[in-house]
Amino acid sequence: MKWYFGWIINQRGKAGVLVVLVIVISILAGSQVGFDEDPHSTFRRNDSNFQELESLYEDFGSDYRDLLIILQGDSLFAPQGVDILRNIVREAESIEGVDSVLSLAGIRRQGKLVVNLLPVSNNSVDRLQRARREALEHPVVAGHFLSSDGKTTLLVLRLTEETAKISQFERIVAQVREITRAATQGSAIEARVTGLPAVWGDTLANARRETLKFTFLGAVLSTLIAMFLFRRPAAVLITVAGPITGVILTIGAMGMVGENLNGINAVVPTLLLVVGFTDAVHLVIDIRFSLAAGRSRSEAAWAAIKHLGPACALASLTTAIAFASLTLANTELVRRFGIVCCCGTALTFLSVITLVPLLTAGRLGSRILPEGFNDPAELESPRLNRLAIFLLNHPRAISTATIVLITVLLATALQLRPECLTTEFIPDNCETTMALAECDKAFGGGIMVYVVVQWPEWLELHSREVQEVTSAIHGILEKEPLTTSPFSVCNVLRSLPGSGDDLGQRVSLLRRIPLKFRDRMVRPDRNRLIVTANAPNIGASETQPAFLRIQRELAELQDRHPGFKLVLTGTYVVASQNVYLLVGDLARSLGLAAVLVFAVVAIALRSLRLGLVSVIPNAFPLLFTASVLVWSGQSLRVASVVSFSLCLGLAVDDTIHLLMRFNRERCCQSDVRSAIVRSMSSVGIAVVMTSMILSAGFGVMMLSFMPAIRDFAFFCLLAILSALLGDLLILPPLLYLFGPPEKG
Repeated sequence: MKWYFGWIINQRGKAGVLVVLVIVISILAGSQVGFDEDPHSTFRRNDSNFQELESLYEDFGSDYRDLLIILQGDSLFAPQGVDILRNIVREAESIEGVDSVLSLAGIRRQGKLVVNLLPVSNNSVDRLQRARREALEHPVVAGHFLSSDGKTTLLVLRLTEETAKISQFERIVAQVREITRAATQGSAIEARVTGLPAVWGDTLANARRETLKFTFLGAVLSTLIAMFLFRRPAAVLITVAGPITGVILTIGAMGMVGENLNGINAVVPTLLLVVGFTDAVHLVIDIRFSLAAGRSRSEAAWAAIKHLGPACALASLTTAIAFASLTLANTELVRRFGIVCCCGTALTFLSVITLVPLLTAGRLGSRILPEGFNDPAELESPRLNRLAIFLLNHPRAISTATIVLITVLLATALQLRPECLTTEFIPDNCETTMALAECDKAFGGGIMVYVVVQWPEWLELHSREVQEVTSAIHGILEKEPLTTSPFSVCNVLRSLPGSGDDLGQRVSLLRRIPLKFRDRMVRPDRNRLIVTANAPNIGASETQPAFLRIQRELAELQDRHPGFKLVLTGTYVVASQNVYLLVGDLARSLGLAAVLVFAVVAIALRSLRLGLVSVIPNAFPLLFTASVLVWSGQSLRVASVVSFSLCLGLAVDDTIHLLMRFNRERCCQSDVRSAIVRSMSSVGIAVVMTSMILSAGFGVMMLSFMPAIRDFAFFCLLAILSALLGDLLILPPLLYLFGPPEKG
C-alpha cells in the first residue's frame, strides 16, 4: 500500500477532489435512508412461531393494528360521560385508516339482539345506572370493555389492513389523541391512547428526534473536549474528518442498497464514530511527536502510517470480525446489523487512513503544533510514566488482585439474563406508557395474547367437544397469573338469547352479529377460533416462563383431544419471544467475536503470549459492565448488548496500539520494563484522550428521554471507562509478568 499513501501525500489536489466527489455522492445516496417502518422488522424470524403469527393475521386480522383508548372517571355512566364516549366513537370512525370501533356504545344488552346496552335516547340517571349494573355482569363487557369498579372503559380501534407503516400509525394516533382531548376538555373524564400502534408510532417519533439530537449534541461536546485537549483547531479537524467521512460513506452505502435505519442499526453512526475516532487520535498524536522532532508534514504523515498503519488495520480487522460474527445469528435484523457495521468499519478505516495523512500533508498540518514547538518530550505524559513505574514495581500483587477480580466478575456476569420490554424505546412518563399501566391495573393488562384453536374437519362449531376445548382454554388462561379476562366466541354466545349450558344451540344466532366483529373471533369456514387474554406490560424474563407454562398445558389438552391444534401466538407473544432470542443471538455472537478477536491478535502479533495477555484487560470491561447490570437488578437488553460490541471494539483497539508500540520499543531495546514504560507514556496519552472525549459524547446522551438511549449511553460510558482501566492498570503488570521474555 506504499504507492497508495505516496499518491495521497504527493498528489494531494487530485486525492482531495476524489474524496470530495465520493463524499458528495454518498450524501446524495444517504439522503434516501429513512427509518424502517415495518412493525415486524425488529422481531421477524424465519421460524414456525412467526408463520403461526402470519396465519393469525390472515384469518382474524392483524392484532398489532388495535389502537386502545382508555376512558377513566366516576361519571362514565352519567349523561356527560356517555356523550363523550359516543362523540369519540363517532369522530374516530371518520378517521382515514380506522376500520371499526368496538366500545360500550356498540354492544347489545344481554339476551337481546337489537337493544343497545347504553340507551340511545333516554339518558336518565336511573337508566344509565341500570346500564352500569348490566354492563358489570355482561359476559362480553365485564373485564373486557369495563373494569370491575365501573370507572374505566376501553375503546378498541381496529385500523385497516392497508395501514401497514409505522408513520401511518403515528398519524392516526395523533388524530385520535386530538379527538380525545377535544372530547374530554373541561370534563371529569380522563382519556389516554395506547396499544401497539401507539407504541410503534411513539418509538419512531422518538427515534427520529432523540437519536439525531443527541448524536449531534454528543459530537459537538466531544469536539469541544477535543479542542481543549489538543488546543489546536487544526488537530481536531484532522482527527474528526476521517470518522465523520466514514459515517457518511456508510450511510451512503446503506442508501444505495436500500437499507433503512431501525431500532438497532440507528446506533451505527455512533459506533463508527467511536471506532474511527480512536484510530484517528492515535495517528494525530504520532504525527505531533514527529513534527516536534523536526520532520516535515509529509514525513510526519508517512511516519504515522508506517508506525500505526498496521495497528489501525489490525484494530479495524478485529472490530469487523466482532461485527461479522453477528451474521451467524438467527434473527434477520441482527444479521443485517452485523453486515452494516462490518462494511462501515472497513469504510471508516479507509476514510481515516486516507484523510489523516492527506490533511496533515497540507496546510492544516502546519497548524497541528504551535509555531516553534520542537521538543517531543513535552508531548509525553510524566504522570503515565510514573503510573507505569508504580505498576511494574508491584506486578505480582496487582496481577493476583486482577485475576481474583476477574473471577468474581465472571461469576456475577453469568447470572445475567436476557430481557425485552415493549415500551423500552419510549419515555416512562409518556401517554402511551402511562395508559398501558392503567390497563394493567384496570384489566390485568393492555396487551393481548391469543390461543388459536383449529378443530378437526369432522366437527362443527356447535359440537360439544369444540365447546369443551374452548372452555378448557379459558380455564388455563384464568389459572395462569400472567393472563386475565379470557375472551372468545363463548362470551358472545352467553350474551345471546337462549337458556341452558349448551352454547351450541345459540351458534345459529351468530349470523346476526356484525361480520367485522364475528370474524375477529371465529372462522367456521376454516374450522378456527381464537381465545384472547390480557397480559401486562412486563419484561420477557417474566412473560416467557408464563408462556411456557401455557404452552405445556395446551399441549396436554391437545393430546387429550386428537385432531385439535392449539397454538399460543399474537404479536406480543412472538415479539417478546423473538426479541428475547435476538438478545441471546447478540450475546452469543459477541462471545464468539471475543474468541476470534483474541486469536487474530495472537496471530497478527506473532505471539501466543501477547494474545493471551490481551484477554484479561479486554474481558475486564465486558465483565465489569455485565456485573453492574446484575448488581443494579437489570437484565441484558438490546441496548446493553450493542454497547458491549462497542466496548469490545474500543478495548481491543487501544490494546492493539499499546501492544504494537510495545513491540516497536522492544526492537529498539531489550529491556521489557523500559519498553512498557515508553509505550505507556506515549500511546497512553491517546488512550486517555480518546476515553475522555468519547465519555463526554456519551455522557450528554444520558439526558435523553428515551430509556433505550439512556441505557445505551450509560453502558457505553461505563464500558469506555472500564476499558481505560483495563489498558492502563491491568495490561502493564500482566505484560511484564507473562509477556515476551527479556532478550538475551
